[in-house]
Amino acid sequence: MTSHRCQCLCVVATFVVFLSVLVVVSRGQPADLSSREVGVAHHDGRPVLRHEVAPILTEDTLTEQEQEFEYLIEGEKKKGTRRVLTLDIGGGAKMEFVRIPKGTFLMGAPDGEPEALAGEKPQRRVEITRDYYIGKYEVTQAQYYAVSDMDPSKFKGGRLPVERVSWDDATAFCWTLSGRTHWKVELPTEAQWEYACRAGTTTSFHFGSQLNGGLANCDGEIPYGTKTPGAYKETTVEVGSYPANPWGLHDMHGNVWEWCRDFYYPYDNFARLKDPFQSMTSSEDSCIQRGGSWYGYARNCRAAYRLNCRPGSRVSSNGFRVCIRLD
Repeated sequence: MTSHRCQCLCVVATFVVFLSVLVVVSRGQPADLSSREVGVAHHDGRPVLRHEVAPILTEDTLTEQEQEFEYLIEGEKKKGTRRVLTLDIGGGAKMEFVRIPKGTFLMGAPDGEPEALAGEKPQRRVEITRDYYIGKYEVTQAQYYAVSDMDPSKFKGGRLPVERVSWDDATAFCWTLSGRTHWKVELPTEAQWEYACRAGTTTSFHFGSQLNGGLANCDGEIPYGTKTPGAYKETTVEVGSYPANPWGLHDMHGNVWEWCRDFYYPYDNFARLKDPFQSMTSSEDSCIQRGGSWYGYARNCRAAYRLNCRPGSRVSSNGFRVCIRLD
């Protein structure tokens, strides 16, 4: 009888704990639970998001501001307006996001683009079916510390981009920030990244077809589209040091590689042309990075260039920016 009673009490206690978890999640509150209880797996000793419970940002919760800015197209200065959402991320830090309008664009390298690789083709028309927000800048060390209480970067400075972060680290950052703000923060898909980078342009870079380190932080000693070599700073620089693109985003070319949510797959294996996203891995070295870095040649900073890398890789050229889903 005693054994039977103990078993019954264990069953009842388990059921009560289960109901408590359901109540917390159904209210959209970040549960103070272990990774096992909220469905977070671990890779390389760091937390990796597998199941999402954070609420999604809606139109009713938005407070935007319009900002005027300047950008360059083939050396000509132009003026634009961006819609900016400022997010308080805690720890005295804030993060600015620019609203990106839905639309279509040609993703990948066109035939005839110099030094384009096979993995950047075939170019095809892709549709982004809803607006979203993406970071005005790459995530800085001050912002990363405010959320994670860590700064793994080699080059130190609050407004420098955080680096030496893996795909796992970036995903965990998004998970923590989602739980803290109750908004759905995530890495951009590869399609969202390139769409935002190009900002309606079709050239190799959003500012034109040449780069030698003057308009983006890269190894300008090995230029692209010109024979004139330029600067190689051999370090990251503060976010916003270079002109924005036509939609008001900074540092989409160079400074640090930016992790995307996708795993790597050849373009000809993609069946979806609406909001494409590759969620299945094809190999260990399969997470996508975009944009080039301070350490890379100018050609690697092209809008179409794709780099696949191990999700656990932490080097001083790896960083990221985040986006907010708007449904």
